[in-house]
Amino acid sequence: MGGFMLESPDYTPFPVDAHQIYYLVTNKFMVLPEIDRKSIWEKNKADGFARLLTSIQVCWFALQCLGRPIQHLPISTKELSTLAFVFCTLPTFFWWRHKPLDATTTIPLRLKDQIQIKDILQSADAQKGAPSRFTPFDFVNPQPYRFDF
Repeated sequence: MGGFMLESPDYTPFPVDAHQIYYLVTNKFMVLPEIDRKSIWEKNKADGFARLLTSIQVCWFALQCLGRPIQHLPISTKELSTLAFVFCTLPTFFWWRHKPLDATTTIPLRLKDQIQIKDILQSADAQKGAPSRFTPFDFVNPQPYRFDF
């Protein structure tokens, strides 16, 4: 959805994930951001007409495939596999009806009381001079287990 971007006067804005936000909030470097439903719903760009049109096309195709055996007409394997994909896609289509689409705007986050990134890194003492790969707070994220992949 675009995510959260942490803005600080001593560093360029960079994206932060849930683990990093939790770390910043629990150590009182930042206030927990409050995001309401309305701001998320405003990012929904798939209108009802497009969803209705897709639903009509899917239903029409399914009815044609069901009508073929009734009229004793053959169904190709390509139509059968497409029908299988349609039946697998319908639940996804239903459950994603409230999912924002193409949301690329980020939500800016700021540290409180003139705290800077270098202050957080010095107080953490967890980085110990190791270079960060993605963000300065890479040390916050838990190490993945090799069986998770």
